[in-house]
Amino acid sequence: MVGGASVSSGAVRLAIGAEIGASVVRAVKRAASGADAEVVGSVRRCRPIVGDVEILVDGATPTQVRFALHSINAERGPPNKRGARAPWGDRYFKAVIPYQVDDNVGRCDLDVFVCLPPADYGVLRLIRTGSAHFSQAVVTRLHRYDLESRDGHIVNRSSGAIMPAPTEETVLRLARLAWIPPTEREMDNPATLAEFRREAAPWECQDRPIARLCPTCGMVHVPGACR
Repeated sequence: MVGGASVSSGAVRLAIGAEIGASVVRAVKRAASGADAEVVGSVRRCRPIVGDVEILVDGATPTQVRFALHSINAERGPPNKRGARAPWGDRYFKAVIPYQVDDNVGRCDLDVFVCLPPADYGVLRLIRTGSAHFSQAVVTRLHRYDLESRDGHIVNRSSGAIMPAPTEETVLRLARLAWIPPTEREMDNPATLAEFRREAAPWECQDRPIARLCPTCGMVHVPGACR
């Protein structure tokens, strides 16, 4: 049982955030057969207090996501301080969702991100897991190697070629970083900070052929690989 009084300002404890996230994931998968959805953000980083629950969706249309949210009584979030309406698709749904987990009843902020082209799932998964400072540090480090995060995918700034990044491991490798577990993605973590300060080894910086969309076979690979 998760006991005690509810946490102020809409924040929830990790166990409650994880349960809310799981309910959203189930709703998306019911609404869109074959879709993938997972909890990211501070829940995935196992932070003890969760400000909002974040979900990343792949393989579902915005209409299906909207249907899934309505099916669990999630509503469009309130306007911001300037009166602008909360985002509600195609790539981002900002919602509030009621919850009851054991003796805890309330409303929680919910952010749902949809992976649509040209975005790569690995890029969105890393950025939306956070922390915000960690994600920004990865994006900044990509610039050292003439790469840029743009609209959810990674581009070689000199050639304009898209660098496929289907997984977080790919994104970190492009930034010449070792694997960093989600629970350690805080920039005040000594091991994480040391990894960002580490200079890439020569073998990590060797020039490699740039993968491109092949006009012959329609797949992404280095030039000549399909011949």
